[in-house]
Amino acid sequence: MSDARTPRGDGAAAESAAAPALPGRRRGGKVPELEALRGVAILLVVLFHLHGMATGRSFATPAATSLAGAFVLAGHTGVTLFFVLSGFLLARPFVAEAAGGPRVHRRAYLTRRALRILPAYAVAVVIASIDCATRPAELLRGVPYLFFLDAVPGLTTPLTPWSEVWWTLATEAQFYLALPLLAWLGRAGGWRVAIGLAVAYLVAWASLATGLVRMGSLTGTVALFGSLFGRGPLFALGATAAWFLPDLESRSRGSAWARPGVADLVLLGLVVGLALLLRRVVAASYLAAEVGWPWWHVVEGALWTGVLLLLLIAPLRLKPILCNSVLGRLGLWSYSLYLIHFPLIWYVFDRRRGTLRPVLDAWGVPPAIRPALVLAVSIGLAAASYRLIERPFLVRKAKLAD
Repeated sequence: MSDARTPRGDGAAAESAAAPALPGRRRGGKVPELEALRGVAILLVVLFHLHGMATGRSFATPAATSLAGAFVLAGHTGVTLFFVLSGFLLARPFVAEAAGGPRVHRRAYLTRRALRILPAYAVAVVIASIDCATRPAELLRGVPYLFFLDAVPGLTTPLTPWSEVWWTLATEAQFYLALPLLAWLGRAGGWRVAIGLAVAYLVAWASLATGLVRMGSLTGTVALFGSLFGRGPLFALGATAAWFLPDLESRSRGSAWARPGVADLVLLGLVVGLALLLRRVVAASYLAAEVGWPWWHVVEGALWTGVLLLLLIAPLRLKPILCNSVLGRLGLWSYSLYLIHFPLIWYVFDRRRGTLRPVLDAWGVPPAIRPALVLAVSIGLAAASYRLIERPFLVRKAKLAD
């Protein structure tokens, strides 16, 4: 998952000092808009899983829902927002390099990525391995996950419920490795090579997305479109936003669309567009949309990218709704919350393996308040995980960026 803070904070949005400062912010300062968007993303994901498990519907969602309800019933859109943010934040120093700026030190970049993602993830893998093991030999089932081999079907054994959300981390890891390689190819071979690679990828992606070329199985199709290949357009949208941000920021000064009120209408249009799209996905069911028309993620990602750019460069009266201290705090804890929330939800609400259900029944906890209780406990555990596990490594990571 991407960072939304610069080196002086507890994370680091700027992966290199080569990255230009974001509009209106000092190079060492915090970027509250990005932190808050991470809070929005994790809140959507958690509410989606909480609703699905608490109601027993999961992906079997109603055929019709309100525009606001679509963000909960299709809360997996939070993962799309995470991918867009990763593309935007991590591509910035490489974009600067491609424009003739200082070269990004690859080893330091990969070290920072490892310090960001591995500590909390490794703890989660160890706990999951212990929790799911029925004999000593099964304690090793988590080892392949440490190398993100769950990206390839059949190479890992599910560690249910812990590993249910880990596929996104494998996709992120693929992007971490691909980004410096693509930047190097573009720099070494010039724009012709970069354009050629982009065209070849788009042709391959469009061929699979439109059904001209098909995978041999449903499992393979879902795995492919959940990988960097399938989600590549989302990272690319974020990287494109990083590329054009300086020009957009300079052009926005005095332009009609960036005036207060006008920009708010544009933002509302983007949010309503997202709601309409997500409601359509809910009606079709997520799996049907994922397999039948995966291009919807491109539209979804483009809308989120628009929201990101508006928050960064436009004067918005509605800004406090999407950028506030509560969402900012959730954004700070979002990685730990992502790793923690689903197992806790599972053990409270799963009807077969919900080992915490009898405990709550014995304590007389009313079913009506259990979702709120699980949400509160998840956030509390995430805050503790951030403080005890993530932050010490983030401090080391920040020193590498100085």
